[in-house]
Amino acid sequence: MAKILKSKKNNLKKKYRKYRRNSALGFFSLLGVPFYISRLGILPTFFVVLILMIIVSVSSRESKKLKSGLDGEMKSTKILEKLPDKYYILPNLQIMVDGSVCEMDHVIVGSNGIFIVESKNHKGIIVGNENDREFVQHKTGRNGGEYSKTFYSPIKQVNTHVYKLSQLLKKNGYRQWIVGAVLFTNEQANIRVRYKSTPVFSVNENSSKSIVDYIENYESKQRINKDERKLIAECIHRSRIG
Repeated sequence: MAKILKSKKNNLKKKYRKYRRNSALGFFSLLGVPFYISRLGILPTFFVVLILMIIVSVSSRESKKLKSGLDGEMKSTKILEKLPDKYYILPNLQIMVDGSVCEMDHVIVGSNGIFIVESKNHKGIIVGNENDREFVQHKTGRNGGEYSKTFYSPIKQVNTHVYKLSQLLKKNGYRQWIVGAVLFTNEQANIRVRYKSTPVFSVNENSSKSIVDYIENYESKQRINKDERKLIAECIHRSRIG
């Protein structure tokens, strides 16, 4: 089993708890409508209630989105930790590079290179191309209606992460090849993404094993010995922020 270097704080979990708290506070504040009317009057109370409803709606939507992200992150960790113990895994990595914050789902350091895995927990039919800026998600609603929405390409996202991490490592004296990959973790996802250089995997297509095989069998011109693997993993771990 791979060695996991966890952060002391999970930024995604922190954000999720914040929105959950705001949603709960907003909901319970709405129970005080009779009190607001007696103190403020009907018209001011109307605006108070409107603001509270917006807070509850936005917070509930954001917490649901973050919960999905947390679930996907946990699934990815369980899959990737199946790698041999010669690999180091750094989940939920947040670093600062050139004044901007970069959040990566998983960074893996192995003898055959460094890998960044971007996890997505979307469901439905996912359509895209490696060069597209956005992917399209086709879903069926609770009432059976079909709708579509777009989201930023995880391929472009992970490629940005590759560049950012390479910059961080260069500043610390390491020039290593970094490989990006995308993993869709929702069993209800049907992935229809065309790619050439950045691979896309899905647990729905029994690729939970494939991404592990891909990393293990990746042929890199650079080899990283045992001591250097540890040094690189610890260097990245020390660079965490938050």
